[in-house]
Amino acid sequence: MQVLWFKSQNMKHKEIAKFAGVCEKTMRDYFYEYLAGGLERVAQFNTHKNQSELMKFEELIREEFEKQPPAS
Repeated sequence: MQVLWFKSQNMKHKEIAKFAGVCEKTMRDYFYEYLAGGLERVAQFNTHKNQSELMKFEELIREEFEKQPPAS
């Protein structure tokens, strides 16, 4: 999302990549994903193949948080 915000501020691509901490190819991938499906698609875009072991329990964790939301 940072990459898109920097782009909206008319920053140069090299600066966007530097400040967002991504390579220019990844930055361009974010732009393409945004053009293809908007913010929702960018939010789902994952450049990393490694995932947490907790991903196996994503639905269960989500259900529990919906039943008992954090108090703070």
